[in-house]
Amino acid sequence: MFASVELCDDPEIVLAAVGQAGSALLYASDGMRANRKIVGAAVRQDGSALLYAPDVVCDDHEIVEIAVDRDGSALEYVSDRLRDDHEIVEIAVGQYGS
Repeated sequence: MFASVELCDDPEIVLAAVGQAGSALLYASDGMRANRKIVGAAVRQDGSALLYAPDVVCDDHEIVEIAVDRDGSALEYVSDRLRDDHEIVEIAVGQYGS
């Protein structure tokens, strides 16, 4: 992304970017990466965008549930606490079928 520092901290711009490509979260400011609405939009588009979220967001049950429901491999980026959560693991594993 070749946006200015100011644009990488603009919620409307960042929300539009992560809505198109969740991995654009990588280029967002630290504040935007910690914003639940922004991260939620990113992981709805690409569950693995959780990789670019701070630890506190990777420990947010709702955000993590969205991420692993979209992409089970996002479990790799989830907090240790939520990796032990039966519901989260079940959702992630369910992405791979039987």
